[in-house]
Amino acid sequence: MAANNIDVKIESFLDRQNKIGIDLDKRHARENKTLKDLVQTSEPLSKDIVEVFFDGAHQALLNDRAVDEINTVLHGILEKVNDFPLIKRFFILNTMNFFSSKISIGKLVPALMVMSGNDQKRIIWEFVYPTFLTINNNVETLVSTDDIFDKKDLHIERGSLYLFGADIAKVIVNLFKPEYLNKLGSVRSVIEQIMLVIKHDKKANPAFKNIVDDQQCISKIVLKFIDTIQTHDTLFDYSLKRHEFYKLFLLKLTTKDRFKKLNPFQISKILAGCIVTNNQLRPDTALIQAMLSEKEHGSKNTFLAKKAFFNQISPSNIYTLIGQVLVQIQLISKENLSEEFIEVQKMSVKTILKKIWTNVTDVLESGTASASDPVSNLFSQITNTFKTFQLSEKKKSQKVARREKSQKKSGYQADQPIEKDQNCLSQLQKHYTLVDPDILAFRGKHEGASQKDYGYNIRLFKQDDIAIINFNKCFNRLFQSQSQDELFKQISFKGQKRILEFASAYIFDNYLFCFGTTHTKQPGEQLIQEKDIFPYALLFEKGAEKQFGRILSREVEIDGNKQIYNEKPMTGDNMIMYYETLYYILHLMPEKHWLAEDSQRCLYFLVSEIQKQMKNNKSMMYSESLLH
Repeated sequence: MAANNIDVKIESFLDRQNKIGIDLDKRHARENKTLKDLVQTSEPLSKDIVEVFFDGAHQALLNDRAVDEINTVLHGILEKVNDFPLIKRFFILNTMNFFSSKISIGKLVPALMVMSGNDQKRIIWEFVYPTFLTINNNVETLVSTDDIFDKKDLHIERGSLYLFGADIAKVIVNLFKPEYLNKLGSVRSVIEQIMLVIKHDKKANPAFKNIVDDQQCISKIVLKFIDTIQTHDTLFDYSLKRHEFYKLFLLKLTTKDRFKKLNPFQISKILAGCIVTNNQLRPDTALIQAMLSEKEHGSKNTFLAKKAFFNQISPSNIYTLIGQVLVQIQLISKENLSEEFIEVQKMSVKTILKKIWTNVTDVLESGTASASDPVSNLFSQITNTFKTFQLSEKKKSQKVARREKSQKKSGYQADQPIEKDQNCLSQLQKHYTLVDPDILAFRGKHEGASQKDYGYNIRLFKQDDIAIINFNKCFNRLFQSQSQDELFKQISFKGQKRILEFASAYIFDNYLFCFGTTHTKQPGEQLIQEKDIFPYALLFEKGAEKQFGRILSREVEIDGNKQIYNEKPMTGDNMIMYYETLYYILHLMPEKHWLAEDSQRCLYFLVSEIQKQMKNNKSMMYSESLLH
């Protein structure tokens, strides 16, 4: 019975993925470039990425020598990377691009330099050691994976990886006073020496207190550390082997007894479903058919075809594919498989950066750093940047269980905020397009809605007056934050400047989704009261001709052609599309609005309703991962 349920879920997943794949091809939304094509067309790094200071006031916190030194080193890294051969540059930037992230070290490093004494030493150590430790662990994982090495050059290739870790360690060791290192005991290698420092890093005698006192020396070492990581001669080898490791990981997913609740054929189908929707290349129909065939999925020919396809996919897209597979396997099997995928996740530069920033912000928030107001302001921006990033990332596995437990309880849990999910924003950007329908708002600009309309619409909010009030506030914040976009429309009323209504619309797949706030018409009253404003959402489906009824049809001009959309009634089968779309859209709110209590209540409401729908065998269109 359980196995049958799993198969039903897989087939539902495949059906959705196939529709998404067809849509990608219709919209010509794939890059349609092989790995070779991507390498040849890759652009050099922009100079903008090393604009490292938040503003001029923060730059003024450092002396001119330090500012020049930071700028010189980071611009030097930029030039080195841009001068690399195309393939080398491409792979390095797909592997260790510390400038690409929102939480880039380009912002962090100058901030580290404005501290002094033990405050600076501690923060720098919290920056350095997790970076080294993660890279060193990754090297150990790679060198122990025999299948990613050429047997003829085995020792050379492994030696290259070890050299990468050793040269990073050579830089770090210069941070510490020689007498401290000598006390730790004799060692055979510089890597062993740094590992000893990490081992003896205790609360009672923290390692950072033994960093050299010369501030200028510290600055040079930190900058050399970044330079080495981003431009080392062997980084290309590390990048290639990491890519091979990722591809091998995908190929081995269908190994017998790989997962408890899923057999190799079921995994093959899930993997096929994920491949179908990749944004880089359209897979051959023959490959997908083979992966979906119980007879052929495990054959040598299918294995080689998969391998050939993966060889054409970029490292970043391969990594994305692994993440998609993880999400779907967990959703379908109802098992937490974070440990199963931990080795590939550790190799992401985001993982390294998260560790760095987590440590640094923990230090700052603990009050260890006694800084002046300008410095505190700088670090406040640093901390806020990281928090925003942190909220947009997927939850750590230990938070998943806590969230699921919390959601089983009745009512909103204020101490368990729903965090932003980057995947939801990605789905919104990928599948939803803002449009300008011919009829604005619920029934038209300034037209409002009847009491009957109001009664119909609030079914979406389960007749819950508090929910309606909260969604009203949410929509107000959302539209005001998006006011620079003309397709997020504000409707004002003559003589009533305080009263604002909002309206916008998205198309996705074959549907049109209109939402905003409007007013109920009160007979005999000319003025609109704030109490009359309520949130609404309407769903329409593509049609051949207009239908007339309570809410009318909509026309949308797309690429010069008018398309008709007719109302999709608010029934049980359609409700999940309302809730799913609203959940994505609310991700556009700024972080401070997202975390507001009334916004969180709205988000909790949406997630709870989606969960209820899925328990009744309803499927989301794009992102079931949000429930995890």
